Amino acid sequence: MIWNKKDFGVSLDFWNTLYGNGDESERHKRRVEYFYSIISNYIDADIDTIENIFEKSMAFFIYEWQHHYRTPSTPERIQYMLNLLSVKLEANVIEHICRFFGELIFDVPPQNSSENLSIIAQLAETYSLGIISDTGYISGKYIKEFLKNEGIISCFKSLIFSDEQEFGKPHASVFMKTCENLNVSCSRLIHIGDLEQTDVKGAKDSGCISIKYTGWNNGSTLNSRADKVINNYKDLARAIREIVHS
Repeated sequence: MIWNKKDFGVSLDFWNTLYGNGDESERHKRRVEYFYSIISNYIDADIDTIENIFEKSMAFFIYEWQHHYRTPSTPERIQYMLNLLSVKLEANVIEHICRFFGELIFDVPPQNSSENLSIIAQLAETYSLGIISDTGYISGKYIKEFLKNEGIISCFKSLIFSDEQEFGKPHASVFMKTCENLNVSCSRLIHIGDLEQTDVKGAKDSGCISIKYTGWNNGSTLNSRADKVINNYKDLARAIREIVHS
C-alpha cells in the first residue's frame, strides 16, 4: 500500500540528532566554575567538592530519567545540590544560576551543518515536523530561543521538551502528544533519535516508527529495535521516503 505523505508526521530528538552536543565538557566546566563562585560566598568549599556535588546531581538526574521517565528541572537539580551542601539561596540567585546554565547553549553552541538544516527545511515542505527532546541543564525555553536564532523554528509544528511535560522519553505520553499536535496516528509518526533506551524504545513501545540516527552519536546498532538505522541526513531523507512508500 502506498500512503499519502500527509498521513505521516516526523519527529526528531534535539541533542545528537537535530544538533550534535557540541563541547559539553566546556559547558560543564563553566557551570562548575559559576556555581562555585556563588557557593564560595556562603561556605568554605573547594572546587573538587563542587565537582563531586555535580556528579551526585547527575546521578540523581539519571536515576529519575531511567526509573521514572522524567528529567528533573534545572531549579530542582540546583536545589538538590544546595541541600547536599546545606546552603540556602534566595530565589532570585537560583534564577540567575538557571539562566547562566541555560544560556550556555549560545556561548557554547550545539553543532550542525547548513546541509543538514537544508534537508530539514526540505522535509518540512512535505511532512509535519516536530521535536521530542529530553532536557538537562539547558531547558526547552533556551532550546526554542536557539532554534529561533538559527532560523528553523518555523519548520516545526510541535515542540515537546521534557522539562515542560510531566514525563520525558520513553514515556508514551510525549509521543501521543506529538501525534496530536501533528494530527497523525501513532502508527504514522516517524521518530528519529540516537538513544536506544529513550528514542527507539519510546517510539516502538508507543506504536510509532523508529529511525535510529548515529551521525552524532556513533553508538552500537547491534540488536536495535529501530526500523531503520542511518548515519547521515541524506540517508535520513531516503529512509523516510522508503517508509512512506512501503
